[in-house]
Amino acid sequence: MSAFYKSAEEFLAADPLVQVEFPLAVGDRLSSLHSYSLYSALKSLEPWLEECPTVLINSIAGVLVHNQQIETHCNSQLQLRVPISRASRLYALAGKRLSVGQGSIALQPPTIRPLMCKKNLRSRIVTINLRDYEGSNPPTDLFLAAANRKLQGLGIQGEPSLALRRGEPQRRVIKIQGKFITGYAVEVKGLSEEDSLKLQQFGLGGRKTMGGGWFE
Repeated sequence: MSAFYKSAEEFLAADPLVQVEFPLAVGDRLSSLHSYSLYSALKSLEPWLEECPTVLINSIAGVLVHNQQIETHCNSQLQLRVPISRASRLYALAGKRLSVGQGSIALQPPTIRPLMCKKNLRSRIVTINLRDYEGSNPPTDLFLAAANRKLQGLGIQGEPSLALRRGEPQRRVIKIQGKFITGYAVEVKGLSEEDSLKLQQFGLGGRKTMGGGWFE
């Protein structure tokens, strides 16, 4: 286990994560590739989010409209996983309108809840740096093997696979300052309660404050 995971594991043991969920006003629009802009907007208001190594931030779900934009609907939420000792700090964001790139979202009062154990978990996008591959579209076999190694490094026993749509792996991207980072939707099945919580807290791969490796 790497030094990062060792320190993060100690951090989580002392201060486990909870999920903070802000319902969003209906009808707001933002880019479908908004993850980096969302993280930038949040850390400008709450700088400790950047300093805390275990924070995860999910991308926002919405209805795809046009010109790579999504529109928030009645179930759209801003979701964060933060240490329980710091969760109450986020109440200060309630009622604010947050500028996200060229769009914005209105944050309703949040709820805070514990993470729930699930035998099977899924992530919309996992990004992994494949050091021996320099292309923009990592081969699925290399990617899945790397994901499996990372799970083993965390001590998580489960059955990882690439989530399929119409029989094909779901390739997705995260846009960071004009650069596109490619990843895949990933499922992990057969998790114990302990490993389910561990995967939800650690995430998998990189860009965890930009929707990457968020499992639910």
